[in-house]
Amino acid sequence: MSKIIAVTSGKGGVGKSTICVGLGQAFSRRNKRVIMIELDIGLRGMDIMLGVENEVVYDLGGLLNRNCDINDAIVSVEAYPGLDMIASPSSVADLLHVNDIAVLCNGLRQYYDIILIDTPAGVHLSIDLIPQIADLAVVVATPDYVSVRDSNRMVSLLAERRFDRCQLVINKVNVKHRRMNMISDLDDVMDGVGIPLLGVLLEDLQIKAALNGGLSLEAGSAPQIVFDNISARIEGEYTPLYIE
Repeated sequence: MSKIIAVTSGKGGVGKSTICVGLGQAFSRRNKRVIMIELDIGLRGMDIMLGVENEVVYDLGGLLNRNCDINDAIVSVEAYPGLDMIASPSSVADLLHVNDIAVLCNGLRQYYDIILIDTPAGVHLSIDLIPQIADLAVVVATPDYVSVRDSNRMVSLLAERRFDRCQLVINKVNVKHRRMNMISDLDDVMDGVGIPLLGVLLEDLQIKAALNGGLSLEAGSAPQIVFDNISARIEGEYTPLYIE
């Protein structure tokens, strides 16, 4: 059975799109058919992270405005068999409507095992879209007070709409701080956001360098292991929390 997973956050700058791409690659390594749909209007970046920026001709705006066929908007990522993407509208004039996105995502269920939605930062579109289509919301937060507060607000607004299938990824954890008893701080992040922990990613230059260059994470590297473990947990498998 397919899963629609919304990757979301309460604020920008927490690495939400990075987490979405990392999960897409991890599910591909699990031999899943995966499509990622980017919803950040005018702020396209996923194509660069996946190394397919020169292959995007049509985007989500063109698809929803019926300027192209769905097969024209889908770009396959050659480095990851079974991994496809639909780029976000490059123009802010292409407004996205929740019902249109819901119809698209539900129609894709029959073709893909995993549908990853890279939602816009903030609450406006996400709080209406996620309850309508998502099987799971992965909430990305960083260990700072603003991110924790905004993530908790996102979770609360979703709960008001009777959606409680949220799990937390804590991103950009500083290694130096972790060695100074950061684990207790991570507990504070979990308590502050108020949802179960799915995974923790350290602040890692390898992640930034790889994705900015459209490259894969090094096989067996700590970030790749973390993404693989998160994808396994989403699939219902038990894996230890890996922080390295």
